[in-house]
Amino acid sequence: MKKLLGMMLCAAMCVGCLAGCGQTDGGASSLQQNGSSSVSASGDGAVDPALEKEYYFTMGSTMTSTALITPLIADACERINEKTDGHVTIEFFPDSTLGNDTEMYSQMQNGELDFLNTGIMAKVAINDYAFLTGYWWMQDMDHFWAVWNSEIGQRYQQVMENDYNTHQICATLLGQHNLISTKPIKTLTDFNGLQLRISSNPAAVDLWKAIGVNVNIMPWGEVIPSLQTGVIDTVGHTYQQFADTGLQELAGYLTETNHEADITCIYACNDTWNSLPDAYRQAIQEEFEACFAEFDNKRDASMEASKQAMIDAGLEFTELDPAVRAEIVEIMEPVLKEIFETTWTGATYDEVMSYAK
Repeated sequence: MKKLLGMMLCAAMCVGCLAGCGQTDGGASSLQQNGSSSVSASGDGAVDPALEKEYYFTMGSTMTSTALITPLIADACERINEKTDGHVTIEFFPDSTLGNDTEMYSQMQNGELDFLNTGIMAKVAINDYAFLTGYWWMQDMDHFWAVWNSEIGQRYQQVMENDYNTHQICATLLGQHNLISTKPIKTLTDFNGLQLRISSNPAAVDLWKAIGVNVNIMPWGEVIPSLQTGVIDTVGHTYQQFADTGLQELAGYLTETNHEADITCIYACNDTWNSLPDAYRQAIQEEFEACFAEFDNKRDASMEASKQAMIDAGLEFTELDPAVRAEIVEIMEPVLKEIFETTWTGATYDEVMSYAK
């Protein structure tokens, strides 16, 4: 069924399987050749039959084809195919071809989709842990990663495994969210009355309301017409997302708030992951981790270039004064504590803040 689905999608899109995702010409597995395979053998040296099977998987992504990370993931899929001597094929579909994040989460949990690249499940599907976007509570990225890699993060991954049929392979920072707007934002007063677009994170609405911001939750596809018609005047996302979608042509101001960590992950359906022999799981893990490491080496320079391109296009740039940010966090703190008690119940506010240095 999955193979048929992949073939049909490819035909519809008039593209073939990604280069390198087919069979290679080798004989023995390259995993065996380089000695890294955990091939099991009987007393007469018989190879584990699972290593001789051919595995065909589909992988969806909400990232666009033009995003910096997308070709790196495609290359990783190709390397996985080569590393397993053609035994593991992961056909990669970016551009939300297989659905939006919510739809693909559901497909993966039901076993209809094998692999997925998108943001953290906590943001859309596991509301108890939706604080794992770092929304305003994080002092900096060191604080964020300390929480992510703590017992809190381990509990979150356990919930994914046990309740959502999802194995997280790896995660990294796509970028930090800032603001682009049609109005200058420099002081606490400037936030009052803003019409801000954010993605799905209902608890965040109360945080913004605490400083007078009116929040509009809408899909990204509605951002440009909403800016053009004045439905919104401010958008939160990464610099690269702003530049890639041409928002510098509709807004005049860029404000660096670093108020949210935009994390991207690669997931596998538990059933898919557990169907693979250890050697092939290791190959997939290693190549996707290498892909994210390569992205990490390019991300900051890319974000800086996107920011500079918008400044060069005429946008006025403001780095939010630390004193103003401290005022915002102070006002938001009672709301944050209440949200942790009522909604973000995967951890307490005090537990999360204990990881700040």
